[in-house]
Parts: sequence; structure tokens; C-alpha cells
Amino acid sequence: MTPNDTPLLRSVDDSPGSEGRSILFVGNYLTRISGSNMPSQEIASSLRARGWTVYMTSGYIARLPRLLDMMTTAWRLRRRYQCALVDVFSGDAFFWAEAACWVFRLAGKPYGLTLHGGNLPAFARRWPGRVRRLLESAAFVTSPSRYLQEGMKPLYGRTILVPNCVEINHYRYRERRSLRPRIVWLRAFHEIYNPTLAPRVVAALAAEFPDIRLVMAGRDKKDGSFHETRALAQRLGVADRIEFPGGVPKEEVPRLLEDSDILLNTTNVDNTPISVLEAMACGLCVVSTNVGGIPYMLEDGEDALLVPPNDPAALAQAIRRLLMSDGLAGKLSRNGREKAQHYDWSAAFPQWERLLDGLRQPGTPVAPGTSPVLFVGNFFSSVTGANSLSEEVAGHLEADGWKIYMTSHKMRRLWKLADMVMTTWRLRRRFDFGHVDVFSGDAFFWAEAVCWVLRRAGKSYVLTMRGGNLPLFAERWPRRTRRLLGSAAAVTAPSPYLKETMTPYSPSAILLPNSLHVSQYHYRERTVARPRIIWLRAFHEIYNPTLAPRILAALTGDHPDVHLTMVGRDKGDGSYEATRTLAESLGVAGRMEFPGGVTKADVPLWLERYDIFLNTTNIDNTPVSVLEAMACGLCVVSTNVGGIPYLLDDGRDALLSAPGDAAGLAGSIARVLREEGLAARLSHNGRMKVEQFDWSITMPQWKKLFGALGNGEASGAQTVREHGR
Repeated sequence: MTPNDTPLLRSVDDSPGSEGRSILFVGNYLTRISGSNMPSQEIASSLRARGWTVYMTSGYIARLPRLLDMMTTAWRLRRRYQCALVDVFSGDAFFWAEAACWVFRLAGKPYGLTLHGGNLPAFARRWPGRVRRLLESAAFVTSPSRYLQEGMKPLYGRTILVPNCVEINHYRYRERRSLRPRIVWLRAFHEIYNPTLAPRVVAALAAEFPDIRLVMAGRDKKDGSFHETRALAQRLGVADRIEFPGGVPKEEVPRLLEDSDILLNTTNVDNTPISVLEAMACGLCVVSTNVGGIPYMLEDGEDALLVPPNDPAALAQAIRRLLMSDGLAGKLSRNGREKAQHYDWSAAFPQWERLLDGLRQPGTPVAPGTSPVLFVGNFFSSVTGANSLSEEVAGHLEADGWKIYMTSHKMRRLWKLADMVMTTWRLRRRFDFGHVDVFSGDAFFWAEAVCWVLRRAGKSYVLTMRGGNLPLFAERWPRRTRRLLGSAAAVTAPSPYLKETMTPYSPSAILLPNSLHVSQYHYRERTVARPRIIWLRAFHEIYNPTLAPRILAALTGDHPDVHLTMVGRDKGDGSYEATRTLAESLGVAGRMEFPGGVTKADVPLWLERYDIFLNTTNIDNTPVSVLEAMACGLCVVSTNVGGIPYLLDDGRDALLSAPGDAAGLAGSIARVLREEGLAARLSHNGRMKVEQFDWSITMPQWKKLFGALGNGEASGAQTVREHGR
């Protein structure tokens, strides 16, 4: 064993913390070599300050001693810690996580997993069985980026987003208004970070900017990249313009960044790099490749300039733009600092402490009083990019320690039905009760079939009514509807519309509305609205997307700068093609944009760019897209169908028109653009209303309902029912 192979100190002390809270962290803790902490080390430090007893493994550099240290420490200290948090990487390190978690299961210790590394989704595609098995075994799984959260959805759809963070107040901000050609590169020298690209970028700019300088700070990962980069700089004649200071300790990074104006990120694989957050916190202008998690984190032209990977000419051109364009540097610098403030530890640590507090009951279920639950529904988040209401509820419960099973992610209808029925029967000894989504049409039969299996298995279940068409279906099939809803221990409705219209079939339905995390939507009051309109639904005839180009055509005469973006995936019924064809025939195609479907995480970014939200639907319930628009402060113009008039108050927080009325909807938009004070009133009142739909309000009701069912207490469900009336 070399001197560098000594293990990291595993704990602050061996006695329980002030509140008896103790935890073991498992990961690669090589601070003495890298000069920087892993995110889990930052969490551990904060927990220590709050009185937790913290153990950590491993600080070994050599791979085999590291694996052995992780496993032996997990077993040797099993009576000292209550729970564990394990870092999960791809490659050989994935096996280390598997081995450590095997020991935890043997010792009866609950554990959470944290995903790391831009290569993990590719690894998961190669080893889907291993990855799914490990993730399903954990009490919860967190992701530091939307990129990993989305990339892992095909195998595990309940990942909790807790981003990588920095201590913002450690980084002195200086707005870069007028740039010098002073560039910094801050990564390890390894081929995945493509360091040899940097000298090529400098060579492309040297003639035009003779005072250009580049600092390449980072430790040598010993794969040959460091020596190759230095040799290339010599061959290109730019060695005298590049400095190689080696690895920089974490506490010296702010000083290093203060001396530069531009951060260059050349990587081929990435997640949510701390170095980029640090640069933005200091006000540097970021120029980066758009790989992995980078486009989830940065917005090209707003807080960074992004280019394709391995393209030195494009990177050089982006830096040239920064150096020569008036106002661009200041814009990126300001917006970058503002975005970095969202990644401060003060926001993330309370979430970590809540998660870990739920783990720490030794020898008992992760959250006392919880029960294993089976969720049955259409769970297509890996395709649509958005969670259903049930997936959101399941994710919250899992974060609080509930054991969750889910079915089905299958796309084809017959396969989906078979998966729902077989999974329900196969797992009948693992869950205590079920939750089933109830839609109209064929999906109603799926609910009937699953509930029949649940009754055969002796399991109680909750039904949640979904879809604006369900009342019409119930009118056609009243006996089937009444029989199914009457068989449930409880029935919930996500809107007053469904609760009221379905009263003849389920008079005691509990109102638990569609919800969202309001704090994730940046509010900007639309004091004066611009003619920038967004439509955000799926392209299907029930949402009447062809109405949108007609509305746009009616507005172009008085508002020549009007623009409409229609965001949504194509449901394949011909509506998408019909909408684009109609836009061409009406001469408004040049004023429209069709970016396709977007992920749930990107919705706030899209909404921020617009001032008016257009909803053209013929059938609706309580659309989350409308809630999201109101949370961001957009002025909502909508048809008054289904649950919309139950949700929105015409003239107060939205303007409503009859369905199919292009002239009426266009007139409403014209009013928003013309009438003084109207936009601000709708924007302000909309935000006030949507705060009533925050998960912090609705989730306790879900937990009360499920807790009552898990304990077999009818009174608990009755309490929720009375509250929902």
C-alpha cells in the first residue's frame, strides 16, 4: 500500500449525534488527490454541522482496496449507522455500488442512491437488468441533473431531482461587460473532457487576438491526455499562450476564475459540471459543447454559447462573438450569475435532510406508518417527458420512504393490459393496497380488469378519475361506471368538474387536484404583454390545434409582429399535419414554430419567453399546462370547456371563449394586448390562484388517505374526504 492509499477518515466521532442521527456515505472520496469534494462530501459536511454522526468510505485510490474498504466498512460499522447514501457511477464503479448495497441488504440497512456521470444512461442501455435491479432496491434515487433524470426514465421513472450545488457566497461576482481574451479551462485531463480541443481553439484565434491567453487547470488522470495536449500546443505554436498550473484546490478556484473572463468547456461527456456553475457564479461567460446534461443546464444565447462537440472552429467563433459583440458578454454574465443562484446549497440541503431523515429509522421501514403501494396507470414519462399525476404522487411518497411499485410503461395496448394484470397478481404479496387511474374508452376496461385481480388478491384500492371525456363515457355506461367506482375504498377526482359531474356514480369522491411545484416556475408579471403566444398540448383532435393558426391569421393585420409557438408531441391522428398545412394555406407559417414535444423540466424555460398562453381544447379537465403558464405569469386565453370554467374565472385570471370560436379567442388576445392593466391583472391573479395547487398543499392529503388505507382505518379516509368537499 502506497502512502496515497490510506483510507479517508470515516467519521467525526463514534458516538451518536445530538439527535441520534447517523449515516454512512459510500463513494469515491479522493479529495487529497483531486483537490475538490464530491457532492456527497458537501452533504456530509452540512449534516455534521447539524449534529449527524457521519461515516464515509472510501478514500483508497487503488480499485480493489477501495471495493474491499467499502464492503468491510459497511459491514463493520453496521451497528453504528442508521442508513446509507451510495454514489452510483457507470463502469467498474457500478459494481462497487452493487456490492455495497448487497451488504446493506444483508445488514438490514435502508439506503438511497445518487446517480453520477454523463455516461450512466449509455451504461444503463447496455446493462438494463442490472441497473433496474439496483435502482428498484433503494428507498429513493436522486439525480443531480435533469439530463440524468430523463436519461434513466426508461428503467426508473421516479428519480428525485436534487441538483449539484455550490456555495454562491464563496464566489465573488464581477459582471463581464467588456471582455479580454483571457480564457480558463477547468476540468481533469482525461479524454472524455477532450482537452486537446483547447489548443486548437487558441490557435484559431491567435492571429486575430494576439494577446489571447488560456489557463488549463486540472489534474492529470494519466490516460495520456495531458502530455498530448502540451505536445499539440507546441506543434501549433501556441505553447507560450497556454499555462498548465495543475490541479487547483477547491478553495483557490474562485481566485483562479477572477483572473479570467471566459470559461471554455470542451467536454465530450458531461452531466451538471460544478466548474461551469462556479464560473457562472463569478460572472464568467461560458462557451461550451452542448453534450449530455449541458443543454439541460444552459440556454444557448441566454446564459452561455453552446456548440457541437469536437468542433474547434465553432468554439473559436463563439469566443470571437463574445469578444466582438456589444452587450452579449454582459447579458451572458448577468444571466449566468442569476441561474447559478438557483444552485445554491441553501436551497438543496433542506431537501437532502428531509430525504435522509426519512431513511434513518434503524431496523424499521424507512418511514414509519407507510405501506407498500402498487400504482396502475399509463406511465409514459420516458416518452412524453412529463409525469402523470400518479407518477408525481408516487415520487413524493417514495421520497418519504414508501415502497412503490408501478405498472405499466408498455406502449401497445394489449401488452399494457397484460402487464398490468400480471404485475398486479405477481406482486400481490409485496404491496398492501393499490392505486388505479380510471380513464374513459378502452382504458376503462383496463381499470376494471386490474381491480378484479386486486379483489381476488384481497387488496383494497383507490381509484382516481381522469380525463375530460369520463362523464360522457359514464352517461353511456352508467352501470359499469357505478359498479367500478363503488368497489373502491376511496375515489379521488383531480378537478371540481369531475367531482361534480361524476357525483351520480361516486357521490363521495375526494377532491385532490392536479398540482405542481410552484417554486420551480419563475414568475414574471406581464405588465405589458407582447404578441408572443405559446400553445402547449399534444397534437390531437380533442385539443383542436387547427384552431390556433386561424386565431393567428385573425391577429396579423393589427399585430404584424405576432408570433405563435406550438409545443407538443404528435399523437399520430393527423392533427399535426393538418395544423401545419392550414398554417401554410393561411399564410402564417412564417410566424409559427413547431419545436415538438419538450421535457417537463424544460417547460418553465419555454414559458418564460412568452406572454400569452393559448388553450384551444374541445375537451378538458384541469390541465397542468394551464397551471404552469399561470405559475410563470402568462396571460391565459382559453376555451371554456369541461373543467376550465371550474378552474378559471373569466376576466379575473383568464379570458374564456366558446370552443371552436377563432374570432372570439383572437379578440381576447387583442384585448390583452390593447387594454391597459388587463395583462397585469390576469398575470397577478393567475399566479395567486395557482399557488393553491402547490404539492405542499395537496400531498399531505394524499399521505393521509394512503396512510389510512395502509392501516385499515376508514376514519382516516373519511377525514380526507370531508376536507376535500
